[in-house]
Amino acid sequence: STQSTWARTYSVAVHWHVLQGIDHIEPLIEWYAGHSDLIDDTPEAGSAVAMPIAILEHLSAGVWHQLAAMDTLDADQDGFVDQQELRSALGVMYSPAAVELMLANVLNAADASGDGKISKQELLAVVLKTVDWTQLDANSDDRVQLVEIRGFFQAQGLQIQEQELKHLVTRLDQDANGTVSSQELHHWVTASRATTISIAGEGSALLPL
Repeated sequence: STQSTWARTYSVAVHWHVLQGIDHIEPLIEWYAGHSDLIDDTPEAGSAVAMPIAILEHLSAGVWHQLAAMDTLDADQDGFVDQQELRSALGVMYSPAAVELMLANVLNAADASGDGKISKQELLAVVLKTVDWTQLDANSDDRVQLVEIRGFFQAQGLQIQEQELKHLVTRLDQDANGTVSSQELHHWVTASRATTISIAGEGSALLPL
């Protein structure tokens, strides 16, 4: 008989309560406290309370890597992704019940302006939030040029106009030398961080894995 191999990709989310007890893992607490500048700018950074928020924010932001490549993400082509469009996009990957539990946090992970919708620049920012620097820095010189950033977004399946790309690089390039360093990227990502991620309340959040 002929055997067929089926490749399937599953989108999984678990309840945030799996993070309970994280404040008892001493090596993790010590690392977090010593590297809070990489994670959060708030006074609570490094605390056990802030860690679940940082993890939830990172995972919620990571969902946008999958969403950004969807041709139908901005369904009405108005240049923004609103809550209903995000709900529809998440519905392709998750069950309706899961979507409602993660919708607000996934939206807020990208909504730096707090206007309830995601612009193209906010979309680009959230995709960069969780990127591995080595994915950008193709030649490992700790600087990325416009061509490297273009190649990264193309690999992500994200269409970006040349003018949008140049505008993005200009915003990232603080010393105006035509390239972007890892420090400049970190500063920009931190400055655009959303602050409305929440795990308050029973059953109010899922961790998209």
